[in-house]
Amino acid sequence: MQAFVIIPYKGSFIDIYERALRPAVEHANLESVIAKDEWFTGPISEKIFQFIKESTVCIADLTEANPNVMYEVALAHSFGKPVVLITQGEPEAIPFDIRNHRVIKYTPTEEGFKFLSQRLTKTLETTLEFGESPTELLKQMLVPPSLSYREGPYVIAASPLSYREAYKTRGGWKERPLGTYADHVGVRGLMQSFGLIYGIHRLPEFLDPDDFDDEVFMDSQHPCHIYSIASPKANQLTGMMMKCFFRDREPKWEFKPDPESTNLRNPKLLIRLNGKPYEPVPRESGGRLVWDYGLVIRGPHPFDPSYMFMALAGRSSRGTEACSMAATNLECLQRLNKSLKEENVDLSNHKQAFCAVVSVCAMKSKGEDGRLKPDQRLGPDPKSFRVEGLSVYK
Repeated sequence: MQAFVIIPYKGSFIDIYERALRPAVEHANLESVIAKDEWFTGPISEKIFQFIKESTVCIADLTEANPNVMYEVALAHSFGKPVVLITQGEPEAIPFDIRNHRVIKYTPTEEGFKFLSQRLTKTLETTLEFGESPTELLKQMLVPPSLSYREGPYVIAASPLSYREAYKTRGGWKERPLGTYADHVGVRGLMQSFGLIYGIHRLPEFLDPDDFDDEVFMDSQHPCHIYSIASPKANQLTGMMMKCFFRDREPKWEFKPDPESTNLRNPKLLIRLNGKPYEPVPRESGGRLVWDYGLVIRGPHPFDPSYMFMALAGRSSRGTEACSMAATNLECLQRLNKSLKEENVDLSNHKQAFCAVVSVCAMKSKGEDGRLKPDQRLGPDPKSFRVEGLSVYK
């Protein structure tokens, strides 16, 4: 495997390559490739095309915004190659259309080269473990290439105020912690992800299922790509779509009220697998606001398989947060994708249906004894995210 290093072709950057970039690449067990013998201006050569196409990952120094570097970065993105970006300048100086990518800033000093080499090696190892570039991975999850001839409409279906209504809360966050409003985590995550993929000109529509007839979402004559957030308790569309989705699939997943719940107006939910309660082993005590799980369902739309259906639904708010993070948080999505690859699931094909069980814990704060303890008020901790189970459908 090789890493293609994209830099301005002049002395100072060649020195940086020799002192920091090449050692970092070799420490990550990659072959370092650079076009330093191809000193040129003007159109990119066929040799550069070949270097990028054959490389596992690319590294690009954006210092001075060199035109050749920018062109080669764009070419690497068009090939779907992971690109690690570095710069000596401030992030604000990076061109707008690639500013949302993670950038390693360094200084051209002995200490700076040492920092760059260590940071770059770690980044390359992580990139090799998970593969795809961040934006490409989001695209595969939310708008996979198999949808290329069905460009919309994209619809987020959620009722963000349903939890407030269920608990009759009013005014501020004192009565319920911020972490319970999980729908907002999903809506915000999806909107941000679509923005990273397409920019602001192609954001999905946002509809509350309570405001529309069921036919709007399930009309076989006018289908749409659906991203349904929250369980049937908060979002009736999730239950209807899951019933259709699992009609001819085994195993079947469903949400059911907990018969032991004492709150009849707002009962607790159970997740059932083929009619039997499903319960992973909890990793934290403290109830569902501290740790919980949910289902990430993705596959073809039940009424038109050329469109896509996705559900991000937990049995509680914390579980829905876990699902929303699985689809939109890059750290969590990488872990989910790793599990999918182990089961030979091609994320770029929406017709290969799957249901993943994912969980997350609350972040931790220091208690009175000075020790870190789960704190439901601080929201979910991406580092605690875990894939608990996976069902793949042929």
